[in-house]
Amino acid sequence: MEFTEESKIFRIKPDLDRIYNSIVCQLLLLCEIKAAGTVDPLPSWNRGAAKTAIFNFVANVTDSSNPDYVPPDERIAVMDSDGTLICEKPDSLQFLFIRDRVKDLAHEHPEWKCQEPFRSLLSGKRSAEHEFSARENEIMKLATNANVTVEEYMALVGKWMNTTKHTRFGVPYDECVYKPMKELISFLKANDFKVYIVTGSYADFLRAFSKDAYGIPSEHVIGSNNRKSFEDNDMETDIVILPEIWNKNEGIDKAEYIWLFTGQRPIFAYGNSDGDIQMLQYATGRNNAGIALFNLHDDSSRE
Repeated sequence: MEFTEESKIFRIKPDLDRIYNSIVCQLLLLCEIKAAGTVDPLPSWNRGAAKTAIFNFVANVTDSSNPDYVPPDERIAVMDSDGTLICEKPDSLQFLFIRDRVKDLAHEHPEWKCQEPFRSLLSGKRSAEHEFSARENEIMKLATNANVTVEEYMALVGKWMNTTKHTRFGVPYDECVYKPMKELISFLKANDFKVYIVTGSYADFLRAFSKDAYGIPSEHVIGSNNRKSFEDNDMETDIVILPEIWNKNEGIDKAEYIWLFTGQRPIFAYGNSDGDIQMLQYATGRNNAGIALFNLHDDSSRE
């Protein structure tokens, strides 16, 4: 794969001094690993340009004598979720959860038997995410996410993640995280990066399992959101999810919400779809030390 300067995603063709410095920094990092008696921090990664680029990048930004040095407080890494950190085939996790929720709630909504898109889903006429329009998916999302407290919703998601098994792999969905990406998150955190998940999925959906699945706390999840309502009933206070979209965290919005929720420009970004492009550009624009990586995610046979 050839990456060009126009993409502004990878740092291409650095000068000879930078090449020399990168090689030296990587050798120093590998020497430190060997001296410490530890193993390769990314053992599941194949040798190649991507792994070398990651090692070079981390060595450069953590070396205070390097011109690309970045203080720990400014080491922000952002990553997409579906298809980047976890299996997205045959459908996204959130759609699979919504599909099961529609079936679970159908007895409370007899009108769904005559209403689309619920009728098609319940009858089995349509069952895959791509068979429904964006608007139809939004209708089902609002119908199944809303009118519960955030704690109730996250408990429902957590239970579903732990008890529902992937149709192909036969394990709970929270065990379908890509091992190389878990290694990468651990490697970045070990080098004082603050790692955020930036996803088009509903933020509270990811927050329900981000700590257990990825080692990333809920406050480091940036995603789409419904509007919320503060409810005060005789001193029993709750945040209730409303059936109304507040934001959709895709494309340009990803870059804007990174700033809104972190107040910083990331220097490391990782994605897998065109909805991640602006996030990758944001990490590399106006910042020579920034790096972005992109999964070529159309190989379902090897997922």
